[in-house]
Amino acid sequence: MELKKNYKFWFATGSQDLYGDECLSHVAKHAQIIVQNFNESGILPFEVVWKPTLIDSTSIRRAGYRWFQTESEESMLSLQT
Repeated sequence: MELKKNYKFWFATGSQDLYGDECLSHVAKHAQIIVQNFNESGILPFEVVWKPTLIDSTSIRRAGYRWFQTESEESMLSLQT
């Protein structure tokens, strides 16, 4: 895939707060390691940006709104699975 603009891809993980703070801390740390490895690999033609762990629909809506407010429209792409 050829990218003509300087896109950034967000890496946001999801979990449930019922697992407790320790588990959520591990989820966040592992996600940060994954993002770091993506960026250091040199394989991807774009930057991957770590985003905090999302634990419920409210945090997803709030985070999405805040993140979209801080990025320019020209630099945004979305991949959802």
